[in-house]
Order: sequence, then structure tokens, then C-alpha cells
Amino acid sequence: MSAPKTLGQIALRNVLLTYVHVDKPWAKQGDPADKAKFSLTPVIPKNHPQAAALQAAANEVAAAKWGDKLNKSVFPTFCVRDTDLPTEAKYRAKDGFGPGKLFFNASRQPKDGPPAVRHPSVSGGQVELSPTANPDVYPYSGATGNVVVKFWAQDNVHGQKINCELVAVIKTADGDKLAGGGTDTNAAVADIMDAPAEEV
Repeated sequence: MSAPKTLGQIALRNVLLTYVHVDKPWAKQGDPADKAKFSLTPVIPKNHPQAAALQAAANEVAAAKWGDKLNKSVFPTFCVRDTDLPTEAKYRAKDGFGPGKLFFNASRQPKDGPPAVRHPSVSGGQVELSPTANPDVYPYSGATGNVVVKFWAQDNVHGQKINCELVAVIKTADGDKLAGGGTDTNAAVADIMDAPAEEV
């Protein structure tokens, strides 16, 4: 018998991993240390077979949180972003992004511990990895992988939003390394990590 489904959780396969900070918490340049989080930004084409499931997961979380009070014409801010929208034009020129892509920031608070980083070829993914002991299979910016993320509803003085928690990641294939992983603190990283108020 399978385990009950976790509200808002989805296992997303074959995504481009960008801005990968899963070995230790990371904060934007200039932010205080207590803002540091584990995080990564998955990027998928808009025709990805699971693209619709992202919106479905958001709908599920929103319905559970707000029910009949949810204003369907003004859906809460959703963390998944579309590079084809005029407001996201600057991302179309970034390596790994381009037109026709969806992307979002998935993060995890240090108090909750790091996301699970598993070995791609071990049954059940039960082997935890480290970037020093397992550099050949450890996820990095530019690799392809599978991620487990969980959408959650924020409703406070900062607004109604659907944010995303990073649960687990597995690197499944190598790719050209991109800037913005590990301990990189350049302006491009700070730019893309401006996710909607997940720290509140």
C-alpha cells in the first residue's frame, strides 16, 4: 500500500538544476547571515510533461488554505515564473534559461536541516552524499536532475503567496557548469534568488 500523498508535494523529473546551494545555507550578497537558506532553482521547458502538475499542486494548496474564500480572479502570487512574460525578460538571456521556460526558487530553512541529496544509482536513493566525498554524483548548477519540492501557502501581513520548499534532489546527468552554485555570491545570483518573501 502506497503512502498517502503529501499536500502540495511533487517529484519533478528531468529538470535543469541552477543556482544550487544544497551543501550549506546561502544568503544573497549583503543579506545578514540569518537569511541564509539551502536552495536551488529548477528550470523546465513550458512543454515539460509535468508543467501542468506544478499549477495543480499550487491549486491544491490554495484550496486547502483558503477554500471558498480564495479569490479565483486574483490567485495568490505563485513562485513559478515564466520567461516569456515581459516582467521576466531579463531571464531569457541567462545561461540555462532562454525563452519558453518555467523556473522557481525552492528553498529550505537551516533549522529544518539540509535537503536530502541522494545517490542516483543506489536502489531507493538511500545513500546520502557530500560534495567532497562524492563530487562525481553531487548536484551542481548546470546538471540535470530530479527534485522533490513542496508548495505551501503563506497568508500574513506580507500577502497571500504560494511558496516552495526544497525536499530532495538527485543529479541524473552531467551538463555544462553554470555560474551561481556553491559559494558564488555575484550579482547574477543575487538577482535570481529574489523569490517571493519566503523568509516571512
